[in-house]
Amino acid sequence: MKIESKWANITRRMALLWGRTDEPLANTAESLALLKTSFGGNSERDLIVSGVEHLGKRSLRWLDIGIGDCLSTFQITSALEVRGIKSVVYGIDPELNELSGGNAVLAGFSVTRAGIEDTFAGISEADVINIRQSLYYAKHQIEALFEVVSMAKPGAAVFVTHWGQECDFRKLQVHAFKEFGVDGQIPTAEEIYTELGRSGMGVDLCFQVVPDTLNIGMWTSSDPLALSAFEIASRGRVNAPAKAKIASVKRFVESKGCEHRTRRNALISITKK
Repeated sequence: MKIESKWANITRRMALLWGRTDEPLANTAESLALLKTSFGGNSERDLIVSGVEHLGKRSLRWLDIGIGDCLSTFQITSALEVRGIKSVVYGIDPELNELSGGNAVLAGFSVTRAGIEDTFAGISEADVINIRQSLYYAKHQIEALFEVVSMAKPGAAVFVTHWGQECDFRKLQVHAFKEFGVDGQIPTAEEIYTELGRSGMGVDLCFQVVPDTLNIGMWTSSDPLALSAFEIASRGRVNAPAKAKIASVKRFVESKGCEHRTRRNALISITKK
């Protein structure tokens, strides 16, 4: 199936799910999916495409850890295919659902429900390993990343998209953990980059800011969206009633005094020695 046809089928399917502009979102699960579709964008995709092109390979085995609804991965691999680079994609995600499964079929991907610490299948064969917005789910983030890089074959490229120091989701997490007395914080992209550099596990280590624009005012436009933003930021580490979590998000947004912020993801890339 041509790229245009695949993309048309996927976007048509998404439109049917999200085209109900006159209705409130039905539940938090839908809100969570909607928030996730706004992550990343052309800047992130272009950075990864450029990095993969520099590998000089025309055929790739691609492992996507945290493949989600498959849309971002499909956009990236489609852009590569236009450049004459074909990819065979295998993806894992702990939150795969009917939406992601259906999109995977349309895109021609193989997907499995699993987390980064649940399975390391496929790592040693992959030419590209893309860890997109999913390292947060590991109990020990830096150790899990080191395990992935250590198992990668020489010459494989590993990409990690992660919250930077100034990311608003990270700031919401700090705010929430302080309010609810949760110990520990997820390391920032800057800290991960530093640890990778110290490890000496690869070459061509690169840190690039992904200047995504995020409207945090959107988080309080409905209770389901506020709750979804809280769960994304806290990564399920806060045990509290939904109303308390929603109120926490509203306090955070009000304290900012500005609806439009810069999300400031960062893309870290490294080539295995």
